[in-house]
Amino acid sequence: RLHGAFGAHSKAKKTQIDIVADDGLAWFATSAQAQRGFCRRCGTNLFWQPVDQDATGIVAGSLDAPTGLKTLGHIFTAEKSDFYEIADELPCFDGSSDGGFDGDRL
Repeated sequence: RLHGAFGAHSKAKKTQIDIVADDGLAWFATSAQAQRGFCRRCGTNLFWQPVDQDATGIVAGSLDAPTGLKTLGHIFTAEKSDFYEIADELPCFDGSSDGGFDGDRL
């Protein structure tokens, strides 16, 4: 596991991302399907990039405020722990949303 019980993530096309300085950024191929970008100094997970898509998942907490982001829904809810409930009316998906959010269409 990369973090606690849940995480806030966003997604953008690779060409839409502007990394100001990448000297502290490192990439690691975690599988044949994707690579992860992380801080080479502290190890913080920052990005997830599938090799077969023009998309990059971005850890929302790594962005400078104001982000302009809003929550569209919840993914992988079948794997959530029992110590919290999802207390809103947003869409929930047992696994990936597979394009089920308007924001998935880049």
